[in-house]
Amino acid sequence: MLKNKRGFTLIELLAVIVIIGVLMTIGTIAVTKYISTSKKDVYALTMKNYINVARESITNGEYKVQMWNYPATKNEVNQLKCTLPPTQQITIIPLSKINVETNLSPYKKTIDKGYIVIANENQNLSDTNNNSNLYKYYFVGVDTEGNGVITLTEEANLTKKIIRTKIRASEYQTASTSDLGRLLRSYNNITVTNDITVKTSVDTTTTFLNGYKLYQICM
Repeated sequence: MLKNKRGFTLIELLAVIVIIGVLMTIGTIAVTKYISTSKKDVYALTMKNYINVARESITNGEYKVQMWNYPATKNEVNQLKCTLPPTQQITIIPLSKINVETNLSPYKKTIDKGYIVIANENQNLSDTNNNSNLYKYYFVGVDTEGNGVITLTEEANLTKKIIRTKIRASEYQTASTSDLGRLLRSYNNITVTNDITVKTSVDTTTTFLNGYKLYQICM
């Protein structure tokens, strides 16, 4: 007696194809999300690495003063080193001056705009109990594709959650009101004399951290 060897019907084949397509779509979305999250995790670590290198370099006196808001002659400036800021003042270090192993973001783009900002938030320098919390470090910057952060972000808050991708240039260019835009507008065009970059028309009362005045820019 012959057995019934009925194959799949067209409807059954279409159903299988649809199911496979749905599974592939779900899988692709999951993988894409995982890759995006991983890149942001790595970017956060990259930002913290910039801060760590800047922290070590300024402590070791490796930066020169690029600009100051106190009287100084050219000869005096030649002898000046960037130091940690006094009480209620900030020091700024351009990312381009920080000697990291690579200036590429996880998106394989050059990190070309940004700063490390060091703030001294201690009201009483004689209070040795507060020395561990004397300075706070902030990062702001983007790569050539606009990936990064354009708001000054404290070191402890540098996580994947605050990183944005493909930020429009209009949001952080020098005409913008973002933290990065304000920094670029104020400190990108300072006159250089005898290899020392000196204060010109920069408004040293400009603040970025609720009342903190600029102390110096490092180079």
